[in-house]
Amino acid sequence: MGTGAVGKSAVTLRLITNLFHDNYDPTIEDYYRKDISINDEDLVSVTIIDTAGQEEYSHMREQWIKQGEGFVLVYDISNKKSLDYVEEIRQSMDTHREMDKVPVMIIGNKCDLPDSANDTTTEQKSFRKVTTEEGKAVADKYNCFFKEVSAKDDINILESFTVVAREMKENAPPPAKSGGFCTIL
Repeated sequence: MGTGAVGKSAVTLRLITNLFHDNYDPTIEDYYRKDISINDEDLVSVTIIDTAGQEEYSHMREQWIKQGEGFVLVYDISNKKSLDYVEEIRQSMDTHREMDKVPVMIIGNKCDLPDSANDTTTEQKSFRKVTTEEGKAVADKYNCFFKEVSAKDDINILESFTVVAREMKENAPPPAKSGGFCTIL
């Protein structure tokens, strides 16, 4: 979950297809399933819901919060307001459900961007506006996991989802006879 254009779909598609898709096509709600190895012996099958970030779909947020068993909240390191939005989502989670045993990973996407305009190795116009420390401080405030990632360069993508899947498995009740799927939003 996160605001529009932070790379939620790029992160999800990198995890699912191991490819980077740089086109921006606003998502409403897409579902994916992936088996994630959480250690040498355990494989967890997760359903990932790639959510809409546009304001016109904010009414769906409460439903997503209530149904999720784990969350990956995404902000763009070149957009300070996107971190504020992640904090708003996290506060909303506390309003709509008990969050003590629900794993939440806050990820700062686009860590492949240069840190400043002084970096002459690129002509990109977007540069870091959120420090690693600022992202980590928000995660610490809400007792969330934290990583900076790059969907483009495949940095920390699998690791981020693995942490959430591992925590979901450790906190989950015994699997039902119908299967053992977990849902990450």
